[in-house]
Amino acid sequence: MPEWPDVHGQTAELVSGTFGDQGRHWLRDLPDLVRTLAERWRLNPAGEAFPGARASFVAPVNDQRGRALVLKIAPGVPWVRQEYHALAYWDGNAAVRVVDADLSLGALLLERLDPGCSLAASRDPEGDGTQVLVSVVSRFERRRAVPAELPRVETWLKKLDGTPADSAVPGLELERSVARRVRDDLLGRAGRSGVLHADLHHGNLLRHGVDWTAIDPKGLIGPPEAEAAAFLRNPRRDIVGRPDGVTWTIERARSIADGLAWELELVLGWAYVLGVLAAEWSLEDGEDLDDARRWLRCALVLKAAYQAEVA
Repeated sequence: MPEWPDVHGQTAELVSGTFGDQGRHWLRDLPDLVRTLAERWRLNPAGEAFPGARASFVAPVNDQRGRALVLKIAPGVPWVRQEYHALAYWDGNAAVRVVDADLSLGALLLERLDPGCSLAASRDPEGDGTQVLVSVVSRFERRRAVPAELPRVETWLKKLDGTPADSAVPGLELERSVARRVRDDLLGRAGRSGVLHADLHHGNLLRHGVDWTAIDPKGLIGPPEAEAAAFLRNPRRDIVGRPDGVTWTIERARSIADGLAWELELVLGWAYVLGVLAAEWSLEDGEDLDDARRWLRCALVLKAAYQAEVA
């Protein structure tokens, strides 16, 4: 009987913090679940679980044909369903390919990317990484009808109308108010919609052969300009640490907008609105208040960049 790797400690903490009792029960049952799926799909472990997984078990495996694959299991089954439908829609076009799935168990069997180094780890030797994003987004399959199983961006944006996750973050409620006005303008101007990755930051862009490939999509239906939002609020240390952060952000956004024939104002507007949501999400995910404040600082840089463009 092969020995399967344990879930990483940080991942276990995030699962418990995000899912509560459901997450703790899932962690308890995970070894049996892994063995069940390994037997069904005839898999053998091929190394330690990936340490970067935030709230799921992700480990390299090999099947009986010797294919290098990845087994991913998560307690948030709706999240896995959305990831599956987005990946199935793109069908390997600039996104990791699904080999098999059991959505009732929150499990995906994926191709393993080679060499698999992320943009966050390698950084783009040709610049700030924007051309990597442009390359991936331009290769996404977008010709078919969007999957009915994926939520629309409006469902995310409703969070701005509710009670903030924690009022102890100074300035968050004010930014929610501003973001609501920008949101309503953006939705009023939105044209065509498509399948969005919706979390296309540097850690989710991996090298595969000579190309870059996306992993871990949230799976969302929305205007294409919203796709750059996660990228533009990362790397956070650069955005909030640079004295020229606003100018740098505008330059990055312009590079993306020019490369994909998008309107710069829309790119920056969506980046700001979803940046405010990122501060809220960090609180919901159990991150500390300091982390939420840092995300809010990123949102403020994005707001300044957006306001500079619309002025």
